[in-house]
Amino acid sequence: MADMLKDVIEFLHARLSEEKALAKECVRWGVDKPGSTLEGAIETSFPEDGAAQALADHYSVKFVQDDTEAKWRMLAAWPDSFGQWNADQAEAARAMKLHMLKLLALPYAEHPEYRIEWKP
Repeated sequence: MADMLKDVIEFLHARLSEEKALAKECVRWGVDKPGSTLEGAIETSFPEDGAAQALADHYSVKFVQDDTEAKWRMLAAWPDSFGQWNADQAEAARAMKLHMLKLLALPYAEHPEYRIEWKP
């Protein structure tokens, strides 16, 4: 279970970093302003990235920034200090954390690095 926890966390960190970079690039191009378009930023910065186009089609830059920040905080808020509990409690806490991470990873199920065993 420890390896799967680590793998899902690394996967989520990578996806959140990608989304944060896209949002930062959109701000750089000024497409975070009302009435602006994401098309120029995507074509210039992510010319072959279909995921970036899908993101631009469905979410505002502000949404992506807020969403990634919330997810980063969730990942940081749940430490692996399970040693303070007895073995059964620690195992239950690890299982709950893994379930939460799988749920956070689920929106990325179409990503090539997503693993089927992460599906909740």
